[in-house]
Amino acid sequence: MDTKAAVLLESIVRHPSLVDGNKRLGWLALVVFYGLNEVTLEAPDDEAYGLVIGVAEGSLDYHSVAAQLAAWCRGDALA
Repeated sequence: MDTKAAVLLESIVRHPSLVDGNKRLGWLALVVFYGLNEVTLEAPDDEAYGLVIGVAEGSLDYHSVAAQLAAWCRGDALA
């Protein structure tokens, strides 16, 4: 499920359809995806921001993002 969430985020952020707000939309879609699947995501704000910016800049691939999301779903941070 974390891989699907990561790909969803990457798809929205890296292939913008809006003039502004694609990163926010990508993060919100990810949170809603987890919510609909009854998964609690506990992501610190600054780390979530860094993750989304990393995806937007292309410095993080979906495998890395999925690993971080999995850690946040368990409630422990990935170093």
